[in-house]
Amino acid sequence: MAVLIDPPLWPAHGRLWSHLVSDRSLEELHAFARAAGVPERGFEGDHYDVPEERYGQVVAAGAQPVGPRELLFRLQRSGLRRPKRRGERVLTSAEVAGGRSRLDTVRSPLMPPGPATALSLVVCAGTDVLIDVSAGGLPRLDPATEDLAAAADFASDVLGSGLEVEWRRVGYIRSVPLREPAAAPATESALESAFESAFESATRYESVLAARLAPVDAGIGTRTPAGHQWRPEREAVRASRPELAPLVELALGQES
Repeated sequence: MAVLIDPPLWPAHGRLWSHLVSDRSLEELHAFARAAGVPERGFEGDHYDVPEERYGQVVAAGAQPVGPRELLFRLQRSGLRRPKRRGERVLTSAEVAGGRSRLDTVRSPLMPPGPATALSLVVCAGTDVLIDVSAGGLPRLDPATEDLAAAADFASDVLGSGLEVEWRRVGYIRSVPLREPAAAPATESALESAFESAFESATRYESVLAARLAPVDAGIGTRTPAGHQWRPEREAVRASRPELAPLVELALGQES
């Protein structure tokens, strides 16, 4: 178990960067970063970005230098990897089901990487929200079309057909199983591929769309049938769906 760093090979913002990770826990990674003076703003969901001029300082603080392939392999094997695409950011991660799986909240303007099996709709009116969360068991939704079609149906049925509702993608919830392949392949490269395959085939996505209405258009209290209620945003999500809270706040323009 260790904190690892790869060489400064990754170009961004006119300089080269290293990745700093833990193969044990995010708590270990955060504690090391604080002690080594790595800024919190450098955290990217499963690693810290470290500029090349600080590489030697971080190694001297105790980070173990490894190559990029070994760093990725050990991060995958730890269950801590949080993949993301350009324009995305992992906002929160939490282990659930006794550590057998993990929920990641991903801010993203993009469609989920795979078909969604659930859909959450967040309608904002002033500082209040109306949240409709699918109960699960949905057919796999084509992220390119069917979640937007479901959102349009919801707007017509619940908010009224006379409203023009523009939906935008604020992100998705990713459910990741935390387990190793049943039979470990013989080589490191084969093991990397096995982890990638297991991640992709067993990961589940919940698409999150948001819309903003003027309070007068929302018709608060007049067009909300049973099961739908306008509520302050934190009350709406804190108890039952804490992983959804960062995306609700993003939809309301309150993300810190």
